[in-house]
Amino acid sequence: MQSSTSTISRSGMGVGAKAALVVGGYAFAFAVGLAAVALEVRRTNALTPPPSDGMAAFSESLLFMAAFGAVALFPTAGALYFLRPVARFWWFASGLALVIAASGLGAGGVFVFGNPSDGWTALAFIRLMMAPFFVAGFALSAAFAPEGRWRRRLWVAVGIEGLGFACALAKWLLSIR
Repeated sequence: MQSSTSTISRSGMGVGAKAALVVGGYAFAFAVGLAAVALEVRRTNALTPPPSDGMAAFSESLLFMAAFGAVALFPTAGALYFLRPVARFWWFASGLALVIAASGLGAGGVFVFGNPSDGWTALAFIRLMMAPFFVAGFALSAAFAPEGRWRRRLWVAVGIEGLGFACALAKWLLSIR
């Protein structure tokens, strides 16, 4: 595996320029999320006031997360591309992905088998709301991973996270009938 300094010098971009590009991409994603929420607030306030401020705030936070998450995939892909030659990063990131995915599977189990009035079930629900973002991030990481061992670990994390989310989603869909 090549060192990161040889890759940096051949690409023509220094570490600072790469970091600025990625941070700028996240700032743009943040601005897009804020703009999406501002447009939604303007649209809904023009129609009728929301029946509940809490419900409106929750839907606005979901909209922000969706808009930010979608646009943030691009700077994340750039960061992962820039980090391809750093083996220590991929070792740590793939291990962390497995730990995070295991927490998603645990949250899915708590959500499916837990008491709906229990605080742990509420926390599990919040954790499961992040599952689609984790799946996207793990899959994107797997696509950029430089070696098969890191890709395998990341794809396993995608599967584990997806399984926890699928179990919880199935319970939720079956309960609303």
